[in-house]
Amino acid sequence: MVLKVIQNDNFYKAISYTSENVSLLVVIDDVTLGPALGGCRMLEFSDEKEALHHVARLAKAMTYKNAVVDLPFGGGKALIYQWNHQKSRNEIFREFADVLNYINGEYYTADDVNTTVKDMDFLRKYTKFARGVFYKGQQIPATSFGVYQAIKAASSVIFKTPNLKGINVFVQGLGKVGYSFVKLLRSEQANVFVYDIQPDIVQKSVDELGCIACTPDIVYRGTIDILSPCALGNSITKDNIQDLKVKLIAGGANNQLENPSLAQVLYDKNIVYIPDFLCNAGGVIDVDCEGENYCPEYVYRRVGIIYDKTISFLNKSKENSCPVLDIALDYVHSKLKGGK
Repeated sequence: MVLKVIQNDNFYKAISYTSENVSLLVVIDDVTLGPALGGCRMLEFSDEKEALHHVARLAKAMTYKNAVVDLPFGGGKALIYQWNHQKSRNEIFREFADVLNYINGEYYTADDVNTTVKDMDFLRKYTKFARGVFYKGQQIPATSFGVYQAIKAASSVIFKTPNLKGINVFVQGLGKVGYSFVKLLRSEQANVFVYDIQPDIVQKSVDELGCIACTPDIVYRGTIDILSPCALGNSITKDNIQDLKVKLIAGGANNQLENPSLAQVLYDKNIVYIPDFLCNAGGVIDVDCEGENYCPEYVYRRVGIIYDKTISFLNKSKENSCPVLDIALDYVHSKLKGGK
């Protein structure tokens, strides 16, 4: 077993842990506003350098996410990037619990890509630094609801109505965020076009929700009003941005832009981009709601801050003739400079 602490100018602290069963990283980006909070994902990477680049960027996004919705948390992220597939899932997470105890409260984890609330329940047997709970046996789809609130807010400004009926939305990625989000869109009779690398989940959305299966190139045809990336990041790149023909981008994926400078390119093309760290902040708000008041009504009421922030940032974007991302980052940096 090897456990080491990594420090550099890009983040506050990183912890690297490697044993014969698992290799994982925890990056603590910032603790100005409180202990770092961010999910743990399981994705395989060939080496630590590549994995560290991936998780450090996610940790930075968590700093922004917690700050933009005024939560008392800093930003962090965990990544299990190599593991012994002959070992049980619980054996892998048992070692992760030891790492969380070593960090001793500077970082709280939660579920993320390829991890679940059940994993968090297991972790809590061995550590007090895992968050994420069920309500009556189900996970409240707070992240999905937050993306929905951001889109309704933006639509009220761009399309002059918060009603999504008849609006064409392309949802890329139908995981635990994307599928619940699609349900909300269809409840308002939006026309929802979907793509996922798993054909069965696409077919399920067609059969059960009335979605329309398509390929990702639909965003270049001029028929889509809203692009909603809900899979992994880097969906908007320097290679595809000029061909995009949509009016609004707002989704649940982290780090949707290959580079933050692309926000200006979108702005110049009259495409409104609602920052991912605002759209998908419902999950961290959900964590902050845990306790005696925890229920869907309470969580959804708290997640409503995303609607209000989206309206405010859009108005300031118009006043200052700049991308919404610039306004959101100014807000975050002001919060971090002022501390708690």
